[in-house]
Amino acid sequence: MLEANLNRKIEVAYALMQRLDSGEQLNAVLPQFKTLAGLEADETMQFFFDLLIYGIDDVPGFKPPFHGLAQIRAGTLWMEFCKAQDIRRITVDSLRKGAWTGKQSERDYVINLSVSDMEQIQKAPTLQPPVNDDLIERAFKIDIYYQEVQKALHKLRSYVYDYASKSWQRNLNEKQRIQLLGPDYRLVLDSIGTLDSEVANELTAALDDLSSENPAKWALSALGCRNVLLKLGTILWKAKGDQHQSELLGRPLTLTGDAEKNKLSAYIDIHWRAASGEKQRKLTESHDLVQPIYDIGSKGKIGSKFRRGEAQKLVVDTFRLVEMLQETTDLIPYDGQPITAG
Repeated sequence: MLEANLNRKIEVAYALMQRLDSGEQLNAVLPQFKTLAGLEADETMQFFFDLLIYGIDDVPGFKPPFHGLAQIRAGTLWMEFCKAQDIRRITVDSLRKGAWTGKQSERDYVINLSVSDMEQIQKAPTLQPPVNDDLIERAFKIDIYYQEVQKALHKLRSYVYDYASKSWQRNLNEKQRIQLLGPDYRLVLDSIGTLDSEVANELTAALDDLSSENPAKWALSALGCRNVLLKLGTILWKAKGDQHQSELLGRPLTLTGDAEKNKLSAYIDIHWRAASGEKQRKLTESHDLVQPIYDIGSKGKIGSKFRRGEAQKLVVDTFRLVEMLQETTDLIPYDGQPITAG
């Protein structure tokens, strides 16, 4: 169901980009854009597309001033994109003065037409002699209004294209992440984000770098996994002391200086001692991942060559490590107090 929903959003967004790329008028694709906003559960954009379809004064069941956060945000967007000069204040004399002084006209009028109506606005016909100031003024007003409408349409077209493009890329990335890590990967990100947002951002960046076609990004992805491991050691081990006698390794671990990896190893070891059964097995498995993630991730430093498959395995292992730590320790920092057996 989840993948089917992602596929639908990817399909609709891509189709919209193709239609706009082909030069199709904006008003023709707006109903499908509203469908995309509905798939994204984006209430602001759903109402915004209603404004574009009907015009700000003619949305069925709604009249300005709008109420509700989504409607207010959509109305604010409309006003930002549809600001224009008020042609009612334009005269031949003001045009002459503006041309002489170079002063810009204020854009304090808001176009209230639907996109369909905007796309039907035409330039003024060519004036034929004899002409007078009234005809000149009328023609200038029509042309200025046409230009203002064209500016609004251009901005709106760019904005909705960008909306489709971002939706397409975001959902494509989400599909790839789920295929790589499983549908529960966001629970891992949420858990680590609750612990420390910087670590969550580092893990997300490692995942994004992996999806790049640039091999240099794969090395950055690997290095990001190493950084996640080191930051976890700093965050999770809060006990005092320069050494920890590891039962898992059968030797002491130095915890001073640049010893973040050892701190994470010690954190897992201290929980492993108090655990049993499946919980202890998962702690053993997580501990077995620490050294390889550190060693392989260290190869991602500048100048190193990295294969995508190697980086992909490292990302999967890092997510698996965080997931098992969340399951077995709740990612609660250790401060030196005894841990309840379980």
